[in-house]
Amino acid sequence: MTPPVAALRPRPVPRLAAVDAERMRPRRADGARAGGGINRSGDRADGNGKRGTMDLITDESFENAPVPPAENSIRVGVETAVGPLAATLIDGGVESIDWARAPRPGRGVGAEVCGELEAYFAGRLTRFEAPLRPGRTEFERRFRAAMLAIPYGRTVTYGEIAEEVGISPQAAGQACGANRIPVIVPCHRVVAASGLGGYSGAGGVEAKVALLRLEGAAGLLI
Repeated sequence: MTPPVAALRPRPVPRLAAVDAERMRPRRADGARAGGGINRSGDRADGNGKRGTMDLITDESFENAPVPPAENSIRVGVETAVGPLAATLIDGGVESIDWARAPRPGRGVGAEVCGELEAYFAGRLTRFEAPLRPGRTEFERRFRAAMLAIPYGRTVTYGEIAEEVGISPQAAGQACGANRIPVIVPCHRVVAASGLGGYSGAGGVEAKVALLRLEGAAGLLI
């Protein structure tokens, strides 16, 4: 059973410069990241070379998820403060958002999605109502629900959301990077314990900072 998302502890963004979560991990003398990594067998080796249970996202989490059919899909787009955003809708639900240009429709669900995005970037919308396509796997659905539960203008750490969902902080960072519906599903509200962490959208951490500032969550940032 999925743990209650209300247990997450939203907090303001810390007063720290942006740092990529992966770059924060110290290196050993041989140049490898401290804390171990994934070997070819799929096990995780710890810092002493011992094998343990893999705590990063596996193929079953995302890569082998069924890809929805291309029929009944449309692309709609808007210009925003972080660049042009294009949403792919399938059967009336948002399947993905990426940094690209697409036509803005004048009516229908596509127009509603574009209108909500425009209202969000204008500071008039704090909660999206656009219909979303369900996650492709149980893990994706659980992690998406945890991200959607983070209030507008607040943040949680990778460790906090990882504890909530039952995965490692590294896996939480991977799951944020694999989020297919950025902005609407607010992976930008998940930050590192001692900095901002990374962001997979166009513009990288600068886009993440822009979104947090838009929500009034980055007032303490340098």
